[in-house]
Amino acid sequence: MTRLTITEQNNNEEVRLRVGDELIVKLDFQPGTGYDWIKSGDDEGVLRQFTPDVKEVDKKESDIEESAKRDLGGVEPREFYFRAVSSGIQEIELEYRRPWEKSETSTKFFSFIVISEE
Repeated sequence: MTRLTITEQNNNEEVRLRVGDELIVKLDFQPGTGYDWIKSGDDEGVLRQFTPDVKEVDKKESDIEESAKRDLGGVEPREFYFRAVSSGIQEIELEYRRPWEKSETSTKFFSFIVISEE
């Protein structure tokens, strides 16, 4: 199993995975504004979103200290975890908006295409 991480610099790119590989999408957001990244659609044919076990999240003391030093209202990473569950092609789109507002109010979009093979 391979674990790959992509960021906003990978917007509109293709990502190649093998079944069983994991993909982490890291996108910046600003807590306290009400805006957050939200996955559009429910299609999980090729990629399935999951929440990692607490044991999997590698929080080192330096990471925790760095988090405590962040400025109030500063930018933080939002992470989405996906696992390739079958071969095929799937497009994933995430929108930066307030959850209670409609899709038309999105201020940013992030999308990528996954090509998964056995």
